Amino acid sequence: STSITSVAEFEQPVPAKNVAPKGPFASQYTNFCSARDGAKILFATDDWFAAADNLLKDTPPIFDPDAYCEQGKVMDGWETRRRREEGHDWCLIQLSSRAQVFALELDTAHFTGNHVPKVSIEIADLSSKELSAFAMKIPHAFERLLHGGVQGTGQTPVEVAQALEACKTLQWNELLHSTSLSPGYETTRMHYYTLDNPHVGTLIRVNYFPDGGVARLKLWGNSLGVVKPATKPLYMPIETGEICTVVSHSTTDMPPSRLPFEFQELSSLELGGTGISCSNKHYGE
Repeated sequence: STSITSVAEFEQPVPAKNVAPKGPFASQYTNFCSARDGAKILFATDDWFAAADNLLKDTPPIFDPDAYCEQGKVMDGWETRRRREEGHDWCLIQLSSRAQVFALELDTAHFTGNHVPKVSIEIADLSSKELSAFAMKIPHAFERLLHGGVQGTGQTPVEVAQALEACKTLQWNELLHSTSLSPGYETTRMHYYTLDNPHVGTLIRVNYFPDGGVARLKLWGNSLGVVKPATKPLYMPIETGEICTVVSHSTTDMPPSRLPFEFQELSSLELGGTGISCSNKHYGE
């Protein structure tokens, strides 16, 4: 990969703003590390100070100097503990769809002395069946897909070893070689990279060397389609009876589901609702 920015020298660091600048790729490509569009964390070695799910947020990273929690200072990004064992921290991200990746963007906003010194990123191209089989080998992957990461937690050495063994079964291509990151001051927070050779994939591995924090990660490219399971034979009841009853469609211009209500619709996508499974997808998902 080739960096298209250089780190400015500065004498008096200026704290990062709670506003994310618009990068050079936003008008040309789609971000496939967007939680809003369906990107998800499958695994993270450590979520102690801040969960890896924050990397995928579509909102600017926010810093509140007065916000503290049980783990210490509240940080809006993925921040791991200082390592006490061999190896380095890393996470697995399922992209929002199969993508041809042309560029990357990392934001270290508000992570200054605790930013990650170096990162690398790899990509693998898995079908729906392959991704499901892979997730079966990753400790707690399905729980994480359903419920997200939990701050203040981390994987045991045994669980990390299991996940590493699963990763060895995949063919990985390098998106970003081991690259130094600058602290998250306003003038040095943004890191932009273009790829000399675009790569295609559905899953990425983000490596922290050795630990620390990054606020946001974006992978820019073009969609090659959502990866879905193979279609199954259609179940079609032949006639209406005691078990199956056909109900005619309403002709009203404002059905009950469109009427305003005093409470929020908690299963909506806007509030984080996620469709996990259904019995029939004939007319919609």
